[in-house]
Amino acid sequence: MRRLATDLHSGTFGGVVDNPFNVLVRLLTALQDGDTGRVLVSGFYHNVREVDDAECALITQLPVSEQAWLALTGTPALSGETGCAVLERASIRPTLDIHGIGGGFTGPGKKTVIQPKRQPSSQCDWFPCKPRMRLPNSCMRFCSGSRHRASR
Repeated sequence: MRRLATDLHSGTFGGVVDNPFNVLVRLLTALQDGDTGRVLVSGFYHNVREVDDAECALITQLPVSEQAWLALTGTPALSGETGCAVLERASIRPTLDIHGIGGGFTGPGKKTVIQPKRQPSSQCDWFPCKPRMRLPNSCMRFCSGSRHRASR
């Protein structure tokens, strides 16, 4: 995402121009419902076959508990789609994960500059019935049609 022509000093332009970091974070946050864990990108779940009752029963019979996942990961709480068992979320449900955001000043001291562009890194894992090539265009349409005026 490129929004500015050049670096701008935040003391002069902060609050006047949209910082590309702020815009990108708003866009990335809008990709997923924070309460339910569902991805909000149109078409993301298209062609994803729902797990039937027999498959759900098999998954819940496996000796894997949320407590085991908590212990394995060291996280204080698990996340993911509400209404789906932890093993279902870890194995057969599609996911969208952000792995990084490139850019910005990360050296010692301060640098109060609004830099012109940001680059996210993400990954999607799909249930076997999900076509892999559909999502990038869906994400681009989602971001382009976003209510965030600086999302170009």
